[in-house]
Amino acid sequence: MPTTPRHVTVNVILDPTSHPPSFKLETDLPRGKGNNEIMFYNEHHPGLHVHYTLKDPAYGYVFPDAPIDNYLDEALWSTSDARCPTSEGQWEQFTAHSIEDSGKTLVVYNLNENVQQFGYALRVTKDGGKHYWNLDPIGGNQNGSYAARDLSGYAVAAVAGAVAGSLATLGFQALMS
Repeated sequence: MPTTPRHVTVNVILDPTSHPPSFKLETDLPRGKGNNEIMFYNEHHPGLHVHYTLKDPAYGYVFPDAPIDNYLDEALWSTSDARCPTSEGQWEQFTAHSIEDSGKTLVVYNLNENVQQFGYALRVTKDGGKHYWNLDPIGGNQNGSYAARDLSGYAVAAVAGAVAGSLATLGFQALMS
């Protein structure tokens, strides 16, 4: 079983010129009911590192980066409720981990311990943190506790290994007779 979080990428496409301003998310992860609802799967990893990468060729938006105080708290708001957070704070299951590439990538650690829908806001700025644009997708954790993972596949492999070992032993004994 893997011992490190799964790494996934979500490209964030911004269109601040539309009315109202809009965004879309592009990823290989499955989608939920809404356009910007993503379903998160661990694939037997202890959580996920989600890399939100801004694909913003002309508008200059970035995730807030140092030296802004508490820049990780400003880059992400999250809540255990399936609604857009309206105030600062991060749900302990979905927290900002780092900001990379001169503010173009926000890495979020998703523990994915509970099967549930949740809300979060990715917060981008183009004026050094004076004003923010809240991008408010919905997420769905689908795996539940990593520790409670279904181990039936490992049981089948163990039984198959035991059978193969027994057959090999019998074959060896037959050869020796």
